[in-house]
Amino acid sequence: MTSPPFKALVDFLQTDCNLSKEAIAIAFRNPLLSANQVPIALWQLGLISLDDVSKIFDWMETQTDVPAIAA
Repeated sequence: MTSPPFKALVDFLQTDCNLSKEAIAIAFRNPLLSANQVPIALWQLGLISLDDVSKIFDWMETQTDVPAIAA
């Protein structure tokens, strides 16, 4: 489903945002999606709230192994 660099993001989405593997897989259907687009994709699909989007971006700012955060 995801490449190893996305593992930390997927783990965070499952544990801290209580998203299922299936819900996360929906967001990753677009192979061109970068990590910083995942929260918006999940929100647009109605899978997370705006508060969750903010929570995910806050978490991403603390990570060094999530690809495409700093552009």
